[in-house]
Parts: sequence; C-alpha cells; structure tokens
Amino acid sequence: MKNVVHLFKILTVGVVFCTQPVLAHQENSTEKQADSKPIRLRFENTEVSEILHGLSLRTGANIILASNTHRTLSMNLTASTVEEALKAVSSSAGMNYRLVGKSYIVATPSEMKQVMEASGSKLRVSLKYLAASEAVKHLEGILPFLTAKAVADSVLLIGAEEDIALAKSFLLEQDKAPVKEDLVTEVLPLRYLIVSKIETFLKSTYPKLRIDVVGSADKPGGAVSVSAPKAVLSEVKEA
Repeated sequence: MKNVVHLFKILTVGVVFCTQPVLAHQENSTEKQADSKPIRLRFENTEVSEILHGLSLRTGANIILASNTHRTLSMNLTASTVEEALKAVSSSAGMNYRLVGKSYIVATPSEMKQVMEASGSKLRVSLKYLAASEAVKHLEGILPFLTAKAVADSVLLIGAEEDIALAKSFLLEQDKAPVKEDLVTEVLPLRYLIVSKIETFLKSTYPKLRIDVVGSADKPGGAVSVSAPKAVLSEVKEA
C-alpha cells in the first residue's frame, strides 16, 4: 500500500487554499481501519499536519488538511473510531472536520464553508409554502458550514452530506401549509375612551384586524367591534 502526499487546492471566488502536505492512504476507504484495536496517538509539540498523518497511517483513512494554518499540539489520546480521534484533534487545534465522499477534510471554521462549497455534495430541495429566501436565512443560522442558495421556489444545498441531510430534514419540517385560525368577533364597549382614537391605535398596531366602531368621533363612549384570531383578540383586550 502506498502513501501519497496530497497537495489539495480548492479554487473559490478569488481565493485559493493550499494544504500543508498530509500523508493519506488513497487506496483505503474511510470505513476500513488497520484493526479493531483502540486508536492511540501520542505527540508532543507536533504540527497538526503530522498528527493527521499519523492518524491516517494508523487507520487507513483519507485525511486532507485544507488549511494554511500552522498549529502545534501535544496529545496523548485513545479513541475508538477515526471520527472520535479526528474530533479530538480538530477541536484541540480550533478546527473542524467534515466527511466528503470517502475523505475527511479538516479546516479552520473560517475556511470550512468555502472548502465545502468547492468540494461538497449538492442537493436541490423544492419548496411549496416556505419562501426560499427565508429558508436560506434559517439555514445560515443553524448550519454554518453549509452553503444554501435560493433558486426560484427551491434551495440549492452545497456541503458535507451530513449537513445536507440535516438541512433537508429542516426544510421539509418547515415547509408546511400555514394553519388558518378561525376569527372570533367581539364587541368591546367604551365608557371613557373616544372610538376614533381607539380605531386609529388598533389599526396602526394590528393592521390586519377587522374593526368596526360605533359612537361619536370626538366624545367618549360607544363600542368597537373586533374580528381576529382568539390569541390576537386577547392581546387587543389587554391593550
């Protein structure tokens, strides 16, 4: 089996990321490890690239460091899986990792989204009720390494498969027909307030209310008829 030095170049909009050389087994899949024994990694003041090299040699996993960052770590860890080891190494270095195809990509948080946009998987999810632009805003807040683009009545997802699966699940959950609430009508008597002022206040505060007033425009007294969902009507009465 042959070790190959990766020079991983990712071209994004005006930005090129070149990794530090990281030795990785190209002939092995991420699912194949050297044996079933625990993974033990011991390093002192060692570059992250060398630690990932050691992890690759120990597990046979394809690991790519997509970052120019030079960081050293001292580690003495035992892990059950390559994912557990990668999580420990990347978090200690202030980095993250994502699985793309059969390769693990490691990068800093500021670099990861661009790396994923250039090398990740793609999926287009059609929407029926949820506005694509709103969906993109929600996804940007919950999945920082995923790229989401509004395309007509759909959202194009680009990134790691695990992030795309979470995003798809979220979109399907949110893309539901709005629930129509039955309107409740109630007449609110006024003794000391002027109906014209109450009408102006309610229409500016609750523009979708259905309002009818009875009474003098410049004298206290009269009544206001309000039609609204029950919850909104309770707010109006408290106001």
